[in-house]
Amino acid sequence: MRRIALVPLVLVAWLSTPGVAAASAAGDALRHRDVFVAPGGPASAADDTRLTDAATSLRQQGSPTKFAVLAERPAEGSSAAARALRRDIGFDGTLLVLAPGTLGVASSRVSPAAIQSAYNASLPTLRTDLIRGAISVARQLAPQAASRSGRTKSASPVGMVVALLFIAALTGGIALLAIRSQRRKKARALEERRAALEPLVDGLATQITEIGPEIEAGGAPAGAARPDYDAALAAYGEARDALPRATDEGAVKLAALKLETGLRAAARARAALDGQPPPAPDAPLLEGLCTFDPKHGRAVTTAQVSGPSGRLEEVPVCAACSERLAAGSTPEVRMVPVGGRPVPYFAGPSSGGSTGLGSLIGAGVGGFLLAELLDSGPGYGYGSGYGGGSGWGGGRYEGGDASGGGDFDYDSSGGGEFDSDDSGWGGGSDDSFDGGDFDSGDSGGGDF
Repeated sequence: MRRIALVPLVLVAWLSTPGVAAASAAGDALRHRDVFVAPGGPASAADDTRLTDAATSLRQQGSPTKFAVLAERPAEGSSAAARALRRDIGFDGTLLVLAPGTLGVASSRVSPAAIQSAYNASLPTLRTDLIRGAISVARQLAPQAASRSGRTKSASPVGMVVALLFIAALTGGIALLAIRSQRRKKARALEERRAALEPLVDGLATQITEIGPEIEAGGAPAGAARPDYDAALAAYGEARDALPRATDEGAVKLAALKLETGLRAAARARAALDGQPPPAPDAPLLEGLCTFDPKHGRAVTTAQVSGPSGRLEEVPVCAACSERLAAGSTPEVRMVPVGGRPVPYFAGPSSGGSTGLGSLIGAGVGGFLLAELLDSGPGYGYGSGYGGGSGWGGGRYEGGDASGGGDFDYDSSGGGEFDSDDSGWGGGSDDSFDGGDFDSGDSGGGDF
């Protein structure tokens, strides 16, 4: 009960503070007349008359204007006080708040730029005669305010409705086009992600096909490799069946994880058959297969491959690709679509961390060929003395969103109070329009 009894006292104390009391008194007065002069404010009776005459004249010119003269500078700043007061009384016009050494201007009809220009032009007068300077600012703003008022009055309700309907239809059409474009981009990106996993499916199938006869032949190495071979076989079947039916990113990632499980199991089985220790958990998934296309099968030798810079690198290749290189021919490189154009499979989406698959191929290709492919250059050559040509599709592959396109970022900045050295706007952030009127960035002025 004691706390409840204190509420009226606290409210009375708050309302009695100078800033709140002045704002409340100004609002009450300006709802019924054009000028308010607080007791003790920097305005005499003659100044009150000057302001009243100016407000009357400006209203007759089609520029409704009100003046509030306060005894002290508002704690929130004169511009913020003018903006709050104009909105509090619902005034469609220009309101000027005068206080010792400061002027705030808020208007529903005049742009922040015009307010700034008028304020800056009147600074010399404001520093010597606050009342005359404020009237000068109001008169400079009157032509634009009156012009905006005329345009507003001439607009018919039917025209406004038609305009609103047109804007709504245009906005809806743009939104619909954006949604359709985004859906097409997502669908294409998903299709490319599925296509990028096909070389892994073929690589796993190749390894299973090669390991199978050795497992069936029996023996101690085959017995040690059998569990991993069975795991690879099961993962292959699941991934092969799931990938064509993957209609969202989650399903594609699940298929990718199945492929990784199968490829690592096949690599362990291969190592057991060869009497070698199991590969590292983060070993390249397609290591040991032909660099140009995992579907070619196991690499039986290495060949020199030159990139655009002319640097040579040894890469693992299958027997068929080795023969083509020896004959001076270009091996067939497995391509996948990225951004609507074909690129080598190890430059596709499945080569990086976006699928969780990590590196696909060995250090030689991953550290050299892939780097040069992503860098630039017209193409690749193969073997000593062979180079040039169109290579693997050429051009520059840009990373990021493989689906193409992107989002545009934008920001807007706007009005605020003038800073204390009158050099420009302060850190306001909202100069948007609201129903034809200038919104929260409609104020200007400042201390002088």
